[in-house]
Amino acid sequence: MHMPTKEPIIKVEGLAKAYGRNKIFHNLDLTINRGEICALIGINGTGKTTLLKILSTLTKPDSGTFSISGLVASKNGEKIRKLTGVVTHNNLLYDQLTSYENLKFAGKLHNIKHIDKKINELSSLLKLDTVLNKKIGYLSHGFQKRISIARALIHDPLLLLLDEPESNLDYSSKTVLFELIKNLKKSGKTILIATHNIEDIAKISDRILLVSKNKISLDQKINTSITSQQSSTIYKALNNELL
Repeated sequence: MHMPTKEPIIKVEGLAKAYGRNKIFHNLDLTINRGEICALIGINGTGKTTLLKILSTLTKPDSGTFSISGLVASKNGEKIRKLTGVVTHNNLLYDQLTSYENLKFAGKLHNIKHIDKKINELSSLLKLDTVLNKKIGYLSHGFQKRISIARALIHDPLLLLLDEPESNLDYSSKTVLFELIKNLKKSGKTILIATHNIEDIAKISDRILLVSKNKISLDQKINTSITSQQSSTIYKALNNELL
């Protein structure tokens, strides 16, 4: 198993972002090391999705800097996108195409060689065999999410950014998702998950990051499984944010 190392994959310094008068971040700092699974939590509107968009270079910060695997974002956007896989609320899939066609199209965008072999590997990993030849528009939400994750992994990224991947999933799809995340960690990938589902995600995470008051206000390490004391600390911090 690949254990987290001290090599920073994500390095954020002094990040600031606002939409009009609505300040999202101010002087936000964050370091995430290779091989870590980090859960990003916080109430709606605290900027979890915005942070993922910034890290994936889909949105620019107003000020501050960040780097991915040592690449400064302001100068290396294209290289960073090659290192990063993203799963957003919107599935970024074409409803009129089959699952296979969507994945093949994504593979071509990344100039993937032996694309059919890669699709078969992902199909086995995510249990997609029964839906590869079905159109996306006819699939359940759970299978659409699995295809979205396969699309994000098609180019074998170093970093995976997941925005509430467990949202609206049934038990079977959640089980597949959590097993996948654990296997990706074993292969050395770094994963940042924005979520409301603290209990489930905490079981597979190395750290819990609470976004509140325009910054990371809590950074809780979890060694093996979350303890009652750690859970209490996290919920107290969340409750303070709700007050």
